[in-house]
Amino acid sequence: MNRANLCFSHYDNEDMISALISTYELFSETANIVANYCNYSYPYEADIYVGEILRQYMV
Repeated sequence: MNRANLCFSHYDNEDMISALISTYELFSETANIVANYCNYSYPYEADIYVGEILRQYMV
């Protein structure tokens, strides 16, 4: 399954949470690739922190 498909949800609570986390993961991975390609530094600490907050409050 295409990972972008996991970023869309129906209107039930669990599906919206799953879509939000999938969107975060896809964005994080893509942003890291783009930053490396453009020779930019990537804010790994901030990325990890956001992931932890999402999982803490959403799961």
